[in-house]
Amino acid sequence: MKKVFVTIGFAIIIAGALVFYNKLYYPSLPIETISKREVLEKLNTSDQPIVFLSKENGQEWYIVHTPNTSESDEIIKRMVSQSGLSGNRRHIDVAVLP
Repeated sequence: MKKVFVTIGFAIIIAGALVFYNKLYYPSLPIETISKREVLEKLNTSDQPIVFLSKENGQEWYIVHTPNTSESDEIIKRMVSQSGLSGNRRHIDVAVLP
């Protein structure tokens, strides 16, 4: 009986480690070319307020380093105005990671 509990305990520890290592507790990303772990590494190593992630299907994907929605909106507005995009050509989706 003791072996069963030890085996179940090890299985729970291994499953927990896999969930933590692969960042499965974060929401899914709208892009397929980069993993959640890679996104977090880019975000944590950058000193910029907005970080380029990937270009997929003709769209560029960025992530903002703040959970504050109004602050992230301002960062995005600044980036859009600096890039010179017109109002009809831009579509911005924002995902907030905990």
